[in-house]
Amino acid sequence: MTQNQQNVQNTSPDTDAIIRNHDEFEAMHTSFIHERMNALADGVTAIAMTILVLEIHVPDDTSSAALLALATQIGLFALSFVVVANFYHTRMRLMSLVARSNTPLIFADFVFLLGICLLPLLTKMVFEYPDHRLAVAGFGFVMLLVKGILNAMGSIILKYRLVSSSAMNDVYTSEESTRILHRDARQEVLGTLLVMLIAIAQPAFGVWFYAISPLISFLRRYRVGSAYARRGRVSTIFDEKLERSLLSRRRRR
Repeated sequence: MTQNQQNVQNTSPDTDAIIRNHDEFEAMHTSFIHERMNALADGVTAIAMTILVLEIHVPDDTSSAALLALATQIGLFALSFVVVANFYHTRMRLMSLVARSNTPLIFADFVFLLGICLLPLLTKMVFEYPDHRLAVAGFGFVMLLVKGILNAMGSIILKYRLVSSSAMNDVYTSEESTRILHRDARQEVLGTLLVMLIAIAQPAFGVWFYAISPLISFLRRYRVGSAYARRGRVSTIFDEKLERSLLSRRRRR
């Protein structure tokens, strides 16, 4: 063996050490990105909620018509606030299950934030043109987009087994759980689409139907969450979806 070959052999990197270092770097890198995306989502949502209230215009007089218009704007603000809060809460509960992100999840998260950023603009359009089908349809389309993206984010988390607990990954990715979760996602999207069509057909009052989806979500979470709390447990968002299916099955029996 020549001197050069010996030098190369002596200075060759330890493959196992490189792999270990790469795994450590990957875990640290993906965890850092996950934390940054959560911080970005917090900031975007806070700004969107603030912009919503700034769109309310104080009337120049105190006539009945002016006060009615103000009350309508406050009601629309409350509707948009509830919608944004529900979306943010759903995202927060999804992300609380994972300790790291990957590229598909990050991409879906950015699309989610795009929808949140568009909601103040669509709310302003509804303020200005409450009886116009295009304004009401635009608001509903963004709701449909964000709802679909949240379901996609949940699917990505399960597909790549990003849930922090291996045991929970096994439960949530079982054949029966996958079937239930996919069916629940389809029902949520179709329900939002139905509400959107009703609102477009009757824009004068149909826009208020957009409050149905977040209210139903809240009631479902409250019912299942209360049942888990009585057992001294905390439910995840996937637990609630699976538990709803089990409760429905028990009632049919």
